[in-house]
Amino acid sequence: LIGKTSMIQSVDSLRLLKLIDDESRKAGVVTNCLLQVHVAQEETKFGFTPEELFEYFAQRGHESLTNTRICGIMGMASNTDDEERIRADFRQIASTFRTIRDDASLDLPGFEVVSMGMSGDYKIAIEEGSTTAEISERYIKECKKDMAGMNVKPATTHPKATEEIDGMIEMISTLIEKGYAYDVNG
Repeated sequence: LIGKTSMIQSVDSLRLLKLIDDESRKAGVVTNCLLQVHVAQEETKFGFTPEELFEYFAQRGHESLTNTRICGIMGMASNTDDEERIRADFRQIASTFRTIRDDASLDLPGFEVVSMGMSGDYKIAIEEGSTTAEISERYIKECKKDMAGMNVKPATTHPKATEEIDGMIEMISTLIEKGYAYDVNG
């Protein structure tokens, strides 16, 4: 994984963060990562509590990293149909992100990502502050600029996976119904 991915988005412990930094140093690369914050009201999710993240940054633990760049945080909401519980989880994740990002004393260049939401709650995540849509827009704009600079004819359509999730779920459901695909524990 080290040196083969642009970002590791689920760093859920200091042990894993140190391992990534050590392996990145050995490989001579800098690995971008998101720290996973745990606010969900269930035992199946993992990560740092907001308080653990605040303490890590207050103690300036990030300064010991030589080959890992912390680009932000990611988190998932409780697995529930209760929209208010989901919103509350996303608000807590976004608030944790802003608290860290806005602390100028931490000197965290590139700390700009708060990634939240799964296929069933991504719209709520965007409403509550997920930055992944904003960041993808910036990269799309840069890609178009680069393509124009290489005299590549522009595409006539630009579909975005995040805007087609409902259709993808419907298509997959149809494939399962027809026996061309199968469900593996959700």
